[in-house]
Amino acid sequence: MNDQKDSKLFLWLGIIIGVSSTIFLILYQLTKNNKYSISTRIDKYINISYDQKSTGEEEISTVQIRSAIDKDNLKEIKGIGPGIESLLNENGILTFSDLGRSSIEDLKIILDKKNLRLADPETWPIQAQQAAKKQK
Repeated sequence: MNDQKDSKLFLWLGIIIGVSSTIFLILYQLTKNNKYSISTRIDKYINISYDQKSTGEEEISTVQIRSAIDKDNLKEIKGIGPGIESLLNENGILTFSDLGRSSIEDLKIILDKKNLRLADPETWPIQAQQAAKKQK
């Protein structure tokens, strides 16, 4: 009888220690501002690098300047969603003309870098050329 009470006591003590240490670890990670924090783990899914976020200063590249001037909505192309559009923009493909001049092999290489092998860019250049003609 006494052994059962002792084992239940140790079981509850272990649960309390485990839960409290987990809570303290989460709170520590949330308050500590380093590159291993939880917010950095979230940032990798929304493509915000730690260096850009921490300094608050960004270098403006020619791609960013060009995207502010003449960027087409590539999501109008069948098979391109917001994620693929931003990936194409990061690689200098900002307009329908840029996409129309791109080779299918180059597009596949860009997609493979981010493990987006299910996306099929076979018709994207043709669709982009047609969309560019409609804009004129």
